[in-house]
Amino acid sequence: QDTWEEIQAPKYNHAQGQLTLLANGQVLATGGAVSVGPLRYVDGHTHCEVWDPTTGEWTETEPLNHGRYDHCAVALPDGSVVVIGGATKDIEQRRPDGSWHKVAELPFNLYEHQAVSLKEHILIIGGRTKRPSEAYAPVDTQKRTWLLQLADFKRIPAGDMLKDRSSMVALLVQDDQVIVIGGSCESQSLKTTEFWSLEKMKWS
Repeated sequence: QDTWEEIQAPKYNHAQGQLTLLANGQVLATGGAVSVGPLRYVDGHTHCEVWDPTTGEWTETEPLNHGRYDHCAVALPDGSVVVIGGATKDIEQRRPDGSWHKVAELPFNLYEHQAVSLKEHILIIGGRTKRPSEAYAPVDTQKRTWLLQLADFKRIPAGDMLKDRSSMVALLVQDDQVIVIGGSCESQSLKTTEFWSLEKMKWS
């Protein structure tokens, strides 16, 4: 129709959460930021909801095991979803029955990173290891990347980017090639673009 229409609002605020298109055509909302404690300090919540485009309604579903915000969520062909990062090291998988299970672990908390789905892997890219409680505090932007193998959820190094980078845009160019554009390193904006291939396991 080329027009926008307002639909039912979800029960929870999913700001800095994730929306993921499921294999059945429904949309999963996971986590989000909530203000807690001192001024400007936030934490993640665990709430999850599913939106059904046939009814236009949201339905609350089983929550995450850990509160998350600024995380990534990747839908897999089997109908499951993998969430990575946020205020926890644990990587969780949502099975088609709606239950969440820990499948792997990051070396540290990760925020404002990217995750790109490949055929047999998920590429986890960059991000920040800390969230500041005040503006302009150091957040430890990092350049490391990993492959998460979908067969056994083993995490292996995928090479370091040339720049520490968070809040970038990442795009799958071919089945095994990824490009990242822009982002930031601490308070500095980045104009550079980097390219990665599974064959070389190297950024250029």
